Amino acid sequence: MHQLRCLDVIRDQLTRPKVDRDVHLTNHCMNYLRQIIMCHGDTHLDPILYTSDTKTVEDHPVRRCLDWRAVYDRVFRPQDGSV
Repeated sequence: MHQLRCLDVIRDQLTRPKVDRDVHLTNHCMNYLRQIIMCHGDTHLDPILYTSDTKTVEDHPVRRCLDWRAVYDRVFRPQDGSV
């Protein structure tokens, strides 16, 4: 619910004139959402068993927020056309 509240705060702040915005609250929400995205997003690919109607091998794999370097490395890699 906190994530939804933060999205609502950001939406509300974007509709206000800059002089009326609460920068502290907006910064808190942006940072909170950033942390949630960084901790829950990962580069792990879920393997698929094609012989079982394309269901994932693990229905509920465990994800942990450990190391984001792979994500940062990909984002900041020069765009040379390679994948």
